[in-house]
Amino acid sequence: MTAPKYILSFTACGVLKHESVRLAQLYLELKDWDAARRQVVSQNLLQSRTSSSLKRLAQELCLRLQTLTEEQMLVLVGGTDQDQKNILWLAICKRHDYISEFMLEVIREKCRGLDFDLTSYDYDSFFNAKSEWHPELDQLSQSTGRKLKQVLFRILREVGITSKNSRITAQRLSPSVIRAIVHDDPDLLYLFPIPDTQVMEIIREYR
Repeated sequence: MTAPKYILSFTACGVLKHESVRLAQLYLELKDWDAARRQVVSQNLLQSRTSSSLKRLAQELCLRLQTLTEEQMLVLVGGTDQDQKNILWLAICKRHDYISEFMLEVIREKCRGLDFDLTSYDYDSFFNAKSEWHPELDQLSQSTGRKLKQVLFRILREVGITSKNSRITAQRLSPSVIRAIVHDDPDLLYLFPIPDTQVMEIIREYR
């Protein structure tokens, strides 16, 4: 029995922070995802070179942001630069099980072992293990497989989970980000490189 297929559409884009914030603003103004997506496309707010790629990116960002609660959307629009990166990382993880599982099973486990260097071997081991249960991974071409890895590592750098040299960096979430996550699901805090003891303290404090 195979597991449900991974959604791997994150390879089409990185974090796209500025564009995501603008799309979130449009949604909060219009309260209609279809209308927000149409405006993004009509005004080419993603600065895409072709109509097809523009529509694909707009659809991906809409689906990504739709995973967020309204409270999280408000933090995304009105928060600091790091708040915005944290909320977008949350959205990416909620949209893509492949990335959230990598965070929980690889990055978080390395942090628990006080090993903060993320290596290609770590990723390759994860990919090979997942391929046994996900035929869609095993069927990827070598070039697509490399792109999967490259984009994931780029996302990690762009949101600040890792540094430029792939070292896992400690996270300090602002009170507004913490509240928006806890009010949704406290377990989502584990998607950030925060010590388990600190996560439990946060949950006790904000409940």
